[in-house]
Amino acid sequence: EHRLRLAGELHDFVAHDVSEIVARAQAGRAVLAAGEPKLAKLLEQIETAGIRALESMDRTVHMLRDDDGDAARAPVAGLDDIDELARRFTESERLDVTVDRRLSGPVGRESAAVAHRAVVEALTNVRRHARSATKVAIELSDAAGRLRVSVADDGRGGTGAGARSSTGMGLAAMAERAASLGGTVDAGAGPGGGWRVTV
Repeated sequence: EHRLRLAGELHDFVAHDVSEIVARAQAGRAVLAAGEPKLAKLLEQIETAGIRALESMDRTVHMLRDDDGDAARAPVAGLDDIDELARRFTESERLDVTVDRRLSGPVGRESAAVAHRAVVEALTNVRRHARSATKVAIELSDAAGRLRVSVADDGRGGTGAGARSSTGMGLAAMAERAASLGGTVDAGAGPGGGWRVTV
């Protein structure tokens, strides 16, 4: 019953609002962006992000309503999607985002999904709390059969004990997902400044 209620809320309210955002971005491109390439690009990025959000919401609604486990077998984002994630973030935030892979072999589906989700959350935190950042470094490595994901930025804001974890549930959810696979999350000021999240 709880899953069905959540699915209904997502479908009836959140998806409706995101659809309106997409429609307004499309209208803005048609009406306001003529001869304004920067504005046209910005509105296109908003539209694309909204469409991706709707697609993610559709998958979530399907998963919440699914009793046969089909959603659990559906493709999920993994390590192969992190480069595209970094590219989109670079384009939208005008930051230099690099991905350094030091993996000795394949990574399990669940670990890869948790790693991708951790990178999404870390980049979201950069967007929200480190507006002064100019660089973000994503590192993927493994040792002794364990995957390690690190996301570090060079932003000036957000130093100190709960500076970037006081709002929202992102880090808590990240820690919960990592713990479900026997992993841990560490987040705090980097040795040279900025902020680092390690999963």
